[in-house]
Amino acid sequence: MNLTPIEALPAVLDRWAAAADALHAAAPRIAAARAQHAGGPGDGAVDHTGDVLRDAGHRADRESGRGAA
Repeated sequence: MNLTPIEALPAVLDRWAAAADALHAAAPRIAAARAQHAGGPGDGAVDHTGDVLRDAGHRADRESGRGAA
């Protein structure tokens, strides 16, 4: 848990508000990017979990002291 000192709270809240404003301002670009990369009918989100796990395994094999038998 990260407890912010009460004296720093206004600055922290200002940063969160600025981040929210930036995200809101970027909404049209985000929507355009989504529309550009949206699949056709019946195309769902691509699940890259298997790729990530496979790549993580390859990295683990390269760590010192570990390798394929």
